[in-house]
Amino acid sequence: MFDPRSQLPSSLTSITRIDRDHIYTFDAFYSSVVDDFDQPAGMSSARKANQASGIEIEHSRFSKPNHAAIKWTTGSSARFLQVNWTDPGQGRNISGFTSLDFRVGRMQSQIQEADTDFSIALVDQNSNQSVAIPVSRFIKLNGPANQEDLYQTVRIAIQEFALAPQTKIQGVRFIFDRSQKGEINLANVRFTRNDPTVFLSSINEQLTPLEPTEQETEAIDDIFQANVVNTGWTINDPAPKTPVKPAAKAEKKLKSQKAKIWKANFVRNSPSLNGEDGFEIAVQAEKIFPVEAELPTLNIAGNKISVSRYPSNGKTNVLIFSLNASEFAQLPAEGSAQVQYGRTNPVKIWQMPKFEKSRLGL
Repeated sequence: MFDPRSQLPSSLTSITRIDRDHIYTFDAFYSSVVDDFDQPAGMSSARKANQASGIEIEHSRFSKPNHAAIKWTTGSSARFLQVNWTDPGQGRNISGFTSLDFRVGRMQSQIQEADTDFSIALVDQNSNQSVAIPVSRFIKLNGPANQEDLYQTVRIAIQEFALAPQTKIQGVRFIFDRSQKGEINLANVRFTRNDPTVFLSSINEQLTPLEPTEQETEAIDDIFQANVVNTGWTINDPAPKTPVKPAAKAEKKLKSQKAKIWKANFVRNSPSLNGEDGFEIAVQAEKIFPVEAELPTLNIAGNKISVSRYPSNGKTNVLIFSLNASEFAQLPAEGSAQVQYGRTNPVKIWQMPKFEKSRLGL
């Protein structure tokens, strides 16, 4: 009901106007911030210089939500705000995202004015502008009805911008060309993926068995043999009548535990890294990653990452590992990969296909 893409029932809309404000999750894996207007005016949340022409703009950084207060007095395509995700000439691939989201509301001075309209476009790494889309296609921007600041969420499918495949995006441009004047508050500009619950459900349905290669199977056997030797008996010896034997049986289950990397993302101001910029690698298990006494660790060719969490929707078959820029730089171009519980002498292992850094798309 709260998703702007869903049509409201007439039993509600016939009574009153409904303002919907909706964000699936603030999890950086599903929602990549372009600008939350938490930096001084002229700079985006990605710490890139924004561009503005023919407007008045001020960042309100200590309100809820943080927002940009924007005013224009003459409508024109030359009057715009462009919030930048990257430096000019660079850009980021948005093929993994499904929509552009932002929140917008009108200022109190606009209460008696006609509806406000403006356009939105994406700008690629070469400063080429996509199709410009009127905001009035998605919301009726009028009011506010009282002295409270009201925000509506606008969600525009990426396909609406008619981009060429693999286009890299530098920023989002808000063009004040449709209303001759206006005063708005703009907040929470971001690219988002599908509802994570639906997204992970579809991933689960599509997951195919991950059969290890012969070499990977041998590697698992080597680990099993090493762990058995550590108990003081060999795999060829009769099992001793001690609690060691059940532990050995548990180790044999390593062969049936499988996982794979299915998403990776760059994150600004990662909470998992104490506000440091970094990267997230999400790993999906064929079944679940249980809660254990030992911490889960992503081991890529000996590079061990132990900062992890489950996704915000509570799915336990996915672990999201966080690593800083230095750790990411140390990852090899390719190599072995596994999730293990325990940094040394792991008690459980999820074997993964060969890691290839180039396939992360970062």
